[in-house]
Amino acid sequence: MQDYRLVVVIGLTAAALLLEIIVHWHLGIAEVYSHFFYIPIVLAAVWYGTRGVSVAILLGTVLLLVTYLTGGEIDNDAILRVLMLISVALVIGTVSGY
Repeated sequence: MQDYRLVVVIGLTAAALLLEIIVHWHLGIAEVYSHFFYIPIVLAAVWYGTRGVSVAILLGTVLLLVTYLTGGEIDNDAILRVLMLISVALVIGTVSGY
């Protein structure tokens, strides 16, 4: 039963990273697409508890990195998005009881 969970989280995280590269870096769109990040983050937090925060940290780090590489600076909106990703992972991971 545990096997499919890891595959799903890795697959969705890879899809989110691909979205980051295509939509943010290549197309230059910095909003909206990052809402997809919540799917792998929430699933990881529900299935793995607070260890799921690592998915939020990974996706948040890549978001900040691409923001910096495309604009030369990290804006407050990107920082706020990353803080929300991590906060959601922490709350859901804590509530899930793992």
